[in-house]
Amino acid sequence: MKLEKFNKNKKQKEIIIGAILILIGVIGGIGLYRSFAMYEEKQTFDVLKGTVPDFRIGKGDVNFIALTVNGKKTSKVPLKVDYTDIKVDCDNDTTGEWDTERWVLVTDIKEIPTSCTVDFIFEEQIFDYIGDEQTFTAPINGRYKLEVWGAEGGTAQVTYGKGGYGGYATGEIFLEQGEILYIYVGQQGFTLSKVVSSPSAQTYNGGGSAFGSDGLGVYGESYGTGGGATHIATESGLLSTLENNVDALLIAAGGGSGYIGNKRLYNKEMYCYNCETSIETDIKTSTTESVSSNPVSQSAKQGNGYAKITYLGSN
Repeated sequence: MKLEKFNKNKKQKEIIIGAILILIGVIGGIGLYRSFAMYEEKQTFDVLKGTVPDFRIGKGDVNFIALTVNGKKTSKVPLKVDYTDIKVDCDNDTTGEWDTERWVLVTDIKEIPTSCTVDFIFEEQIFDYIGDEQTFTAPINGRYKLEVWGAEGGTAQVTYGKGGYGGYATGEIFLEQGEILYIYVGQQGFTLSKVVSSPSAQTYNGGGSAFGSDGLGVYGESYGTGGGATHIATESGLLSTLENNVDALLIAAGGGSGYIGNKRLYNKEMYCYNCETSIETDIKTSTTESVSSNPVSQSAKQGNGYAKITYLGSN
């Protein structure tokens, strides 16, 4: 009788232990599944959880937001700049829009879990002549193309001819999110009825004055001032102020010359109208006969200068 009772108790203990082991296995399996599922989800999306206040995460449910710039994934929320468009695409019939004032995603969740992709369309930012400093803030880590056109010189009487066209310079650079660039766009040179030696006769950002004695020229000619340079730098200041801080100057374009010597630049080159050429990396120059009043790549510029910054991608 005692033996039978012992065997019965032993059998009950084995059943209990077996049940506990099965339970532990199930719990472990669930944990492993969740870990694997989370890993898979993170591989599918660059996930930012809980960083956007209006994208709420329900208890026991997980919602995802993927951020992209021009269709390429990013793990950072892009900064506020001028975007061509901001597109929001959500599944499960959920609608969403990006609040450009508060800089958050606002959604009307129909079903959870769900996911949304926010694509910030940033193609380029342009800078025309305004006679003052302009700035660019990199919205995201990535590669950017810098392009600058110098301004055309002023026209003199036929004795001296038309002013020179503005040159073109280009190069690529990697910028960190939030990095600020300072842009100065050159002013077109103007025509003077007499030669003056006054700074007021200079054009914006370095265009040379028609220095000389006051009064008309020998033959009553008119005179043209030089066109101003267009440059992009990492520090504020007209081109003349960077003379002793050349490392801050990234790129510049004037008339028969420019600057692409900064070590951060690559895929860089200058173009000028009917000028001497060079194949050296830091002064690589090609000649062109292409001239336009519009900013055209690899073309000399008529009128005021111009600058353009284009986002190329994260790598």
